Amino acid sequence: MLITIRRLDYYFRVTLSIVIVVALSLSIQYYNTEIYYKQKPKPFSGDYLYNPYEDYKPNPIKANFHTHSTAFLGLTNGSQEPHEVYSHYHKNGYDIISLSNYQKITNDTGNSNYIPVYEHGYSIRKCHQLVINAQKVSYFDFPLFQTYHHKQQVLKKLQHEESLIAIAHPLLLNGYDFNDFSYLKGYNLIEIFNNRKSYIKTWDKALENGYLVWLIANDDSHNINRHDHTFVSWTRIGATDLSKKSVINALAKGCHYGVKNIKNKEYNQLDSCKLKGNTLTVYFKNIAQSIVFISNGGSIQKTEYQTNSATYTIKPSDRYVRIEANSENEIICLNPIVRYDGEKLPYQSTFPPVNVVQTILFRFMVLMVNSILFILLLLVNPNFKSQLFRRIGNLRQIKLG
Repeated sequence: MLITIRRLDYYFRVTLSIVIVVALSLSIQYYNTEIYYKQKPKPFSGDYLYNPYEDYKPNPIKANFHTHSTAFLGLTNGSQEPHEVYSHYHKNGYDIISLSNYQKITNDTGNSNYIPVYEHGYSIRKCHQLVINAQKVSYFDFPLFQTYHHKQQVLKKLQHEESLIAIAHPLLLNGYDFNDFSYLKGYNLIEIFNNRKSYIKTWDKALENGYLVWLIANDDSHNINRHDHTFVSWTRIGATDLSKKSVINALAKGCHYGVKNIKNKEYNQLDSCKLKGNTLTVYFKNIAQSIVFISNGGSIQKTEYQTNSATYTIKPSDRYVRIEANSENEIICLNPIVRYDGEKLPYQSTFPPVNVVQTILFRFMVLMVNSILFILLLLVNPNFKSQLFRRIGNLRQIKLG
């Protein structure tokens, strides 16, 4: 019985020691935390309207930038080899397929126009980003928890003049909070469709608060044999050709749209989206059950039924207007027409300033927590504990003497 109790005590101490060591290791990154001032949002304004589809041409490029293959000895849930994934998508009408394995750039050496992508992030809450046209992998992240400030800092670290940053599956496991999109800056795209659900509300939240971010739609498939995860969400890009430069430029200026189709079969395509004065006119190749014009914060302004074209007069109160075309098993979302001053688009590329005082206080708090963990680690060690108690006893004897 005594031996069993001693064994249990030993296993408990070993387990607790491992937990403390892991916690200490994961918390090291938090010494780098920056606390930012939250800047008041500025909704879109101005007498001019920007139409991202001004130079759009029909028959756009079909693309998917978020799909996984085998990587890291199969530890990241990808079920097929890269060449199998490439082949499967190209055979099914995709012009662009980029693998987005976690923390790994996987290249298609046989494709000179291949756009390298990786999915960044290893936080337990799935606060992930897609780095499109990635130049290198960043390992900067906060693994245990992320406040708005940590998310903002990660986006800041991912910046590269040749890359585009997309927020992946925004609300999955509450990785991003809905209200984060009132303030976050430093990303170009937001994934509104994937195999799980729609995240359109987060997109409207950012647009409502004057942050010009374009949509993107991807499968996020981990197994190409799953029909409910593959060919269900894609992006159509109005690039002039398949070159990397042309595709990235089109994505950067919003000349693309997103599609979700639960039947794996494309029904409709955008034909044109024209703006003349305040009159917005859209044409689709086939008849849609409804064409909806949506403005400020997701408010429906007008709906046309059973038609392939619709017109809407943009009101002075409309800070942005976006369009959805709905069919039986398909929804098409277009990027917004936004108000601006006629000179510079309202891209909020500057990051909020750092609050130095709160940053120092936060880092001091991390130091205090780690100090407590380190003391606990020492106390778990029986040799240290016995020596500590022996020294305390000696001090008491000296004092009494």
